[in-house]
Amino acid sequence: MRRASDGDRVEVPAAGRRVGAVALAALLAGCSAAPPRPPSAPECASPAAEPAAEPFAEPFAEPFTAPFAGFSLDPDPVEQDRDSIPPPMDTRMSYERGPSERFNWGHITLDAEWIPAMWVTADVDSDGVSGTRGDLDTGSGIALRAGFGSNQQNIGVLYMGTWHDEAVSGRGASTQQLLLDFLYRAPVAEMNGLVWIEVDAGVGGAELAFDSDQFDRQVTGSALLHGDLEFMLGRNFCLAVGGGGFIWGNFGDTIAYGTYITLGAKLLF
Repeated sequence: MRRASDGDRVEVPAAGRRVGAVALAALLAGCSAAPPRPPSAPECASPAAEPAAEPFAEPFAEPFTAPFAGFSLDPDPVEQDRDSIPPPMDTRMSYERGPSERFNWGHITLDAEWIPAMWVTADVDSDGVSGTRGDLDTGSGIALRAGFGSNQQNIGVLYMGTWHDEAVSGRGASTQQLLLDFLYRAPVAEMNGLVWIEVDAGVGGAELAFDSDQFDRQVTGSALLHGDLEFMLGRNFCLAVGGGGFIWGNFGDTIAYGTYITLGAKLLF
């Protein structure tokens, strides 16, 4: 073989040129071809069928969503569940509830009380003896009352009768009162309805009679104020202790006045 010099021309055989052309054409065809298409998913598959984190989402979501079940942010009350709204509280009063009962005619109260002591100061002059007045000793008696209304408020009729000794004549004397009575009672706070306070006031008439002819019988008007502390022994029965004061007379003319204490029992129907 002859070595070519710098100025000589190197000739390539024709067969070699053909092989090179074929290789170059194959290389260009491979570069211009589109990338292979990935295999498509089956047509029956859907996003819901993918193996999502559903088995893991339910256990973690339930503890957070369960406490808010049935809760709605809708401010419109019409859309709310009306069955879930509790009925309004009954504010009427009984002997187990607070003092909010309205007046009604549904109950009867019967009181029977003993008056162990009544102090009376009489302003009655002795007949024919100027400046001599009747002087009643401490007496005792009874008080009976029937009331109609509610457990807390009622209107009733009160009778009181007492018996005394009269110091001037040495004889006896008696007093009687008949009054239209207005009563109010309420439970003592923090006593669970076992202790009640009762206050009543009445107006009517009174009689002061003497066994001796030395003093005239007096019939006049009466006003009374009374209070009791009641101890409930049941829904319909209580014991009471209390006291009160009264005044007898007409406008500008006082016949007698005094105070008294009471012990008794009450029935409530």
